[in-house]
Amino acid sequence: MIREFNLNGKSGKISLETEADLSVFEEIFVDRDYKVIDSQLKNAKVVFDIGAHIGCFSVYAGILNPNVKLFGFEPDERNFSLLKENLKVNRIEGVMKNVAIGGVTGDRRFFLSSDSHNHSLLGNGESVKVFVRSIDDVLNKFDHVDLVKMDIEGAEFEIFNKISGNSLKKIGSFYIEYHESEGRSADVIIETLKSAGFKVTKKASFYDKSMGFILAGRGELRY
Repeated sequence: MIREFNLNGKSGKISLETEADLSVFEEIFVDRDYKVIDSQLKNAKVVFDIGAHIGCFSVYAGILNPNVKLFGFEPDERNFSLLKENLKVNRIEGVMKNVAIGGVTGDRRFFLSSDSHNHSLLGNGESVKVFVRSIDDVLNKFDHVDLVKMDIEGAEFEIFNKISGNSLKKIGSFYIEYHESEGRSADVIIETLKSAGFKVTKKASFYDKSMGFILAGRGELRY
């Protein structure tokens, strides 16, 4: 199925295959859950899309800022195929990598969910082997990244457990969808960010209080 959108005076369309795809499309283009970082996106030179799924956020960022350099990371083969298609159709340029981002580099099991946006490095059941790049390895190739968007179904906790202070210094702002569970609290991520000099705000999901968004930056922040 195809869903059309209008953003910043520009129209476009996203190819979807499942109800999960549709929910992500609506989150970004209808509910505008990422509107809070519009100003960061419009002024960014380099943006990371970690957990790029089918490309809705990368398209959103590319429409708001045609000059931004986008780097996307998505390990699932089916999602990655749609990601590339959606960028091409909307004439968005970016460097997309069919890998996962985690705390440590190496091969891992990637656990598959019935919903395409809930695959994760954490879990049990059906899985496939994927290659994981550590956040430090990726950032080693960059001097500065203006914004890191992260939606990786709980693996954000291992990233913030492993990320180095030097890597954190290279990042201007974060927008993280967190997924809490027993033993994993968003407060741990928040404290890591605050210790690195970020100002941080947190907003719980209206639908599920174990989920929500963390916005972190170097300047004034507000929802």
